[in-house]
Amino acid sequence: MFTLNGILKKDESKEYNRKDGTIGYQRTLYIEPIGSIYPVAVSVSDLDAEYGKHGDTVSIEVSVFPFTYVDGKRRRAYSSVYIPKK
Repeated sequence: MFTLNGILKKDESKEYNRKDGTIGYQRTLYIEPIGSIYPVAVSVSDLDAEYGKHGDTVSIEVSVFPFTYVDGKRRRAYSSVYIPKK
């Protein structure tokens, strides 16, 4: 588990059709970490949770599961994490 601290840039909810024909829901938060200009997309399983408004500073616990698609199949990938020099 990691703690992600940053500014909430976007909160997006989508509705999609699953392979079995049922309707699924997906919620994604876009958080710009403190000291970075690249937002991080965070998938949220609790669709009703309140994390703040756009522009608020948030601190949330996240789990990281890096993956990539190779030949149309989902595969494990490496994640780069570093400690910035103070």
